[in-house]
Amino acid sequence: MCGDSTDVGNLVVTTGTGKHVQEATSHLLYHVFHGVCDTLIASEAQLNTLDTQSGDGDCGSTLKAGAQAILQHLGTESAPGLPLIQPESLLLSVAAIVEQSMGGSSGALYSLFLTAAAKELSSDVSPHAWMSALQSGISAITRYGGAEPGDRTMLDSLHAALQCLQQHLGKMEPLEALEMAVKHAQDMAQKTAQMKAKAGRASYVSTEHQTQPDPGAYAVGVWLGAVYQAIKTNT
Repeated sequence: MCGDSTDVGNLVVTTGTGKHVQEATSHLLYHVFHGVCDTLIASEAQLNTLDTQSGDGDCGSTLKAGAQAILQHLGTESAPGLPLIQPESLLLSVAAIVEQSMGGSSGALYSLFLTAAAKELSSDVSPHAWMSALQSGISAITRYGGAEPGDRTMLDSLHAALQCLQQHLGKMEPLEALEMAVKHAQDMAQKTAQMKAKAGRASYVSTEHQTQPDPGAYAVGVWLGAVYQAIKTNT
């Protein structure tokens, strides 16, 4: 169900001991999170439409609620309300925010994803550490969400991006590898239209009624694309 407008309260983690990034990187993270949130808010109607075939028709509204809550805490670039200087604490803070603001299975899964990802950034914030964070987040969703790649869920897009990064990161510039990973994720999201759902609410819906991409997988392509655009624009 869609998250409501309940005040998410003081959910910002300020006691973490994770590795800090340079000030320029913290500003970049501000633009990344702002861009992701803006893009998800703008995609509400499209994601809701995709969700009408296999869910409650509120995927976009749920993600919008999470995005609005993040923006509420993000503050301004000069006076951020989230610990942008410390990625581990940043992801833990966002995990708490989305769990409370989004609610339901989507909020729980994204919270698990972000919490697991944060652990990989405690002592390293290199591009490879962020790739490891993605891998840990995927493993958490797989472990606790009961789905695997190929089950027509958000995991399909996430796994496609990870495989691409594992193959290309280190062999080219990180931004180029990310661009390829985004394309792979978005292509896989489109392919979910031909997959049989094996997890979640969609698994109870007749296959002939599932002719559009899975909304969760599509949403991953949306926010990954926003991450890439923000980095490209601000570096």
